[in-house]
Amino acid sequence: MDHAPEQTAGLPNLGDLCRKAIFPGQAAYGQVRDSSYDDPVDPAQDGNRLVIACSAEHLGELQQHYRQRPFNREELWTRKIDRAMRQHPEGLGLEQLEKESGLNALQIEAATTWQLQSDRARGGGSADSQ
Repeated sequence: MDHAPEQTAGLPNLGDLCRKAIFPGQAAYGQVRDSSYDDPVDPAQDGNRLVIACSAEHLGELQQHYRQRPFNREELWTRKIDRAMRQHPEGLGLEQLEKESGLNALQIEAATTWQLQSDRARGGGSADSQ
C-alpha cells in the first residue's frame, strides 16, 4: 500500500463496506482492481481503487466483491476521457483528447462504442433512436 486515505479535519474515515467510523490505527487498507475508478490525483493509479475497512473480515469481503466484478478496459478508458473532458469543459479535439487522456484514437473509439452500448443497455437509448 502506497498511502492511506487522509482523514478530514480529525474526522474518522468510514468503512467502504459498512460505513462505520474508523479511527486512526483501526483501519484495514487494501487495493483492488476497478475499471470504474479514476484516481483524482494520479492517473497512473486509474483502475486501482484504495479501499478502507473496519476489519480484516470486511476488507476480505470488499476484495471478493471487486474480484467478482469484471475489469473492462473500455470502461477505464471512458473514465480517462471523462476526466479530460471535465478538465476542459470548452471541449477538446481528438489530438488534444489523446494527449490529455493518455489514450490513442483506437482506444478512444473503443471507449466511445462501449459507452454507447452501455447507455443503451441501461435504457438510455441514443440520439438517433429518439
